[in-house]
Amino acid sequence: MLFDCAEGTQRQLMRSSVGLPDLEEIFISHYHADHYLGLPGMLKTFALRGRDLPITIYGPRGLADLFGSLRRVFGKLTYPYELVELQPGDVLDRGEYRIVTYKVDHGVPALGPVRAASSVDAR
Repeated sequence: MLFDCAEGTQRQLMRSSVGLPDLEEIFISHYHADHYLGLPGMLKTFALRGRDLPITIYGPRGLADLFGSLRRVFGKLTYPYELVELQPGDVLDRGEYRIVTYKVDHGVPALGPVRAASSVDAR
């Protein structure tokens, strides 16, 4: 999973020992450009590599509107994606841990950073 996708994220991942993994989830904390401008390029690179695994992209209210605009940039993708708009207090249970969103006063709808806690601690 990836939290925010700034411009240059793809390049830095490819330069690292991690490489560009077939991410299953991307979380966008808010819609200031420096937190999502790397997303269209990364999504398109996945498509050019022939990805067919689905991906889920999470973000605060407005994610569907953002993707309506970004679709003109990344075009048709070779894999399914799901957009999930989160609200403060939403909990995503991942078995060994839970992701809990909380409101951030940042001038735009913001949930970030999303924090992760062990499911034992979060109960």
